[in-house]
Amino acid sequence: LTFGHPEVVVNLGSFSRRSPKRRASGNSPAFEWRTEIRFNGTESHLIFEIYVGATVVGTCFLPLQAVFAEDVCRKALPVLRSGHFRSGIEEDDALSELLVTVQCVEENTAQEDAAVVGAAKGLRESCSQMRVTLKSLRLTPSAEDAVHAPAAL
Repeated sequence: LTFGHPEVVVNLGSFSRRSPKRRASGNSPAFEWRTEIRFNGTESHLIFEIYVGATVVGTCFLPLQAVFAEDVCRKALPVLRSGHFRSGIEEDDALSELLVTVQCVEENTAQEDAAVVGAAKGLRESCSQMRVTLKSLRLTPSAEDAVHAPAAL
C-alpha cells in the first residue's frame, strides 16, 4: 500500500507553506524540502499537516521551545492519526513519524554576544523566521484510513 502523493503543510501562526507533492514511494517518502516561514514572536508551536489529496492523514506538533533550546533542532515527530498517537509497540499500532530539522533564522546576522545568542530568550527575541527542512515521512497504514481503500488508490 502507498499513500498516493503526500504533501506537508507547515503552519506557524497565520503563515503556512506547502511542500511539493511527493511521488508515491510506499509508506516512507523522502522529502528533502526546505522552506522559511515568518516568525512573529508570539507563536508557540509549528504545526505540520500531512495531506494525501484533500485528506489530512496526520498532524504533528513541534513546540518552539525545543527549537530555541538548540542551534539546530532535529526531531522525529510522532504523527497524530485518527485522534491519537500510535505507540509503535503493537503490530497493528505501528508508529508514524515525520523527520524534520528546524533552525531559527536571526533577523540581525551581525556577530552578537555569545551568551545572549546561546540563551533561548535572546534567540527568541532576535529570530525573524524559522527554516524548516522536511527530511522524510513514515506513515503506517491503518484500517480506518479511507485513503487506503482500493477504490481510493
